[in-house]
Amino acid sequence: MITIEKQLFHLQAKRFNCAVDATEAVEEIAKKWKFHKLKDIEIIEYLSYEGKGRPKKYQAPTGIKYQAIAENEQDVNKIERTKMKEAHYIIGSNTDPKELSDQAVVLAYKEQNQVERGFRFLKDPLFFTSTLFVKNQGESWHY
Repeated sequence: MITIEKQLFHLQAKRFNCAVDATEAVEEIAKKWKFHKLKDIEIIEYLSYEGKGRPKKYQAPTGIKYQAIAENEQDVNKIERTKMKEAHYIIGSNTDPKELSDQAVVLAYKEQNQVERGFRFLKDPLFFTSTLFVKNQGESWHY
């Protein structure tokens, strides 16, 4: 994904036929931003001349082109709302709330992953738990 600074850099390199087109182009890009918003838009007029290169001293401009320069800022309210929305999760437990605090239950839940990793080797095909057995046939033991 292209960063916001890169988007604004490429936008300021373009020239538009009217100021409205330049403003709409900035607003169209800003719609796609998730956690940022427009801070300022500056529209600059440039005289355009026919032909390539530097215009002659006596050459009259043939039109006006517009450049949009925009600044962005973080949308702090949207960031905080998203943090609050995504910061919650539900853990079911059959413990009495008087026995364990909410923080203790969450800590125990998070530590469960360490226990699961400890038993991961049992599922590993290199461990071959099904091939190891002991049988009692009379007085001798077979491995």
